[in-house]
Amino acid sequence: DDGSGHILFDCGEGTYGQLVRMFGLTKAIEVVSQLSAVWISHHHLDHHGGLSRLVEERVKKTKLRIWGPKNVGKALDEYFSNSGKEKPYSFYHCAEISKHGKF
Repeated sequence: DDGSGHILFDCGEGTYGQLVRMFGLTKAIEVVSQLSAVWISHHHLDHHGGLSRLVEERVKKTKLRIWGPKNVGKALDEYFSNSGKEKPYSFYHCAEISKHGKF
């Protein structure tokens, strides 16, 4: 990972659909694939309810880095374990950002 890419701050329900409406399907796929990280500010659904859809729509092979509250990571892990799909992301508790030195 060269550290390039886009960062999304919060991902409420409908985020992916909004990107499609704003950019069109082809460009939205490109934008989502260029995401390198997502920051979830807190556990309310209007801030993370669209995260699983966004992660599923991302076609890039590198894992998406997601930072947020632990319960958001647990919910996302449960979603992907129940779906039988590989976990295409790495989740970090937001307090760990100082340990990693970069977003």
